[in-house]
Amino acid sequence: CGLNCETVDPPLLHEPCLAVTRHSIKMWCDLEHLKCNYPSCRTMISNDEKCKRIHEPFDSREYYTSARPDLGYLPIGPRLDSWISFQKIKESNQFFITPSSKRKFAFNAIFSQSTNMARKKLAAAIESQGATSKLAMFTAIAKEWHSQANNARTEQLDTDHYMEVLLDSVFTLS
Repeated sequence: CGLNCETVDPPLLHEPCLAVTRHSIKMWCDLEHLKCNYPSCRTMISNDEKCKRIHEPFDSREYYTSARPDLGYLPIGPRLDSWISFQKIKESNQFFITPSSKRKFAFNAIFSQSTNMARKKLAAAIESQGATSKLAMFTAIAKEWHSQANNARTEQLDTDHYMEVLLDSVFTLS
């Protein structure tokens, strides 16, 4: 692992501290670096949507898992590209949050099937029920996830439209 321990200076004595690392192949090495460099901090793992690292000794996660209800979880928030799209929408003089009773869609389902086996099942359920539903639903379900959602060569919905749909939906299925 080549651990090079350099404790953060000055040490954080009584301040809240959360040291975060992403899911990776070198997970134990990353965790050891966190514990060595930030000994007084709690640790958190992000990007472990498939819950492959649920039994490793982190204090919290980005995603909730019923397999480890004892762990805290902290949803980190939207992707930067989605946040930028939201900021563009907010800049409009006509921007306001529509009351849920006036939104166009009861549900939206915007996700990629490849990120979780349960999403493949959800996609099949939506496909089988979608046409018969009396509630308005927006769907954009890609087979594969790509890091560049705004690339026209992917099946994913671009972030400008993604944010528009979220703001005009009551519930999100994912």
